[in-house]
Amino acid sequence: MPDFGVLAAAGMGAEPERLLLVDEPGERWPDVVAALVEAVDLVLLRPPAVPSGAAVRRLSALARRHGCVLALSGPYGRQWPGVQLRLRVAEAEWAGVGDGHGLLSARLARVVAEGRGGGRSAWVWLPGPDGTVTAETTMRPALEVVG
Repeated sequence: MPDFGVLAAAGMGAEPERLLLVDEPGERWPDVVAALVEAVDLVLLRPPAVPSGAAVRRLSALARRHGCVLALSGPYGRQWPGVQLRLRVAEAEWAGVGDGHGLLSARLARVVAEGRGGGRSAWVWLPGPDGTVTAETTMRPALEVVG
């Protein structure tokens, strides 16, 4: 993932010394991912091409066996069969800019989770004014008029 923001991840609490980044694994990317799945708890993957059925089955089975979460991103990640949960940002608002000037300080987003059991959404600070990722707790749902 060439646009992965290590500095942003560190700012949200990730420990840079615990990140393992693989630069351009090439055509044998499924083998690289297989090695990572056996060694770490979370692999963030942006497949460079449509994965073959055999690669999907192999990597999914390895992830289950080793207790690794395989998080997919990008256009080819959407085509991965058997995905149990999909997350997407449905709406977003930025805070910090006023009258054409200022610094962006926070982003409030409605994250939608869709999966086999239906769907849910929640407003989340990505990040909040203090730099952390937290659920928005002050928003109330709009009143519904029943008539």
